[in-house]
Amino acid sequence: MLKTINTKFILFTTIFILLSVGIPTTFLVIQMRENFDQRSRIMLESTIDVVNNCLVNAMRAGRTKHIQTILDNISKNESVDHIRIFKENGIISYASNRDEIGEPIQKIAPGHTDLTAVNMSRVHIKEDNRVYSVTRPIINADECQQCHGTDPVIAFLDVDTNLTQAERFFRTGSLHMIFLAIAIILVLFFGFYYLFNFFINKPLG
Repeated sequence: MLKTINTKFILFTTIFILLSVGIPTTFLVIQMRENFDQRSRIMLESTIDVVNNCLVNAMRAGRTKHIQTILDNISKNESVDHIRIFKENGIISYASNRDEIGEPIQKIAPGHTDLTAVNMSRVHIKEDNRVYSVTRPIINADECQQCHGTDPVIAFLDVDTNLTQAERFFRTGSLHMIFLAIAIILVLFFGFYYLFNFFINKPLG
């Protein structure tokens, strides 16, 4: 099978091109995706920290009636997709979309939150790759127990953030790099193949 010069040339050219273009591109795309994911998670954690602190400060000051207003104001940021506060039973108490109030979160967003594991902060990206979501318990601190009893968790805070247009371009750019690498591999392969046939194979024949 590998006895002819033509066959050997095609085989080793293919291997050389795949190694020299494919491997560096793969590592670069993986690194870009990891950096992008880490940055998005940090931004999401920062957003939920801001929301959580605003809510805790409002409750400590006895301004529980202002909670909905706080959610309304924060949700005006274009990077915020949804904010929800729901009880342990999954019923939404407050939401940036007021139509969701009183509804179970599993009905509003099926599979969005795992109520059996919600006591831990959980970050995930939705299937459409355009929204990062985090669910975090609002801890019942000592100063809050006078109003909320002794339960360790008061409620659960759920925040979804949209990817900005620049972030979407960055994410899709990694896919474009893969297609570009494939195009380069094809160009190099056919280029070498043509040069071999024109300058080497034909004169030998």
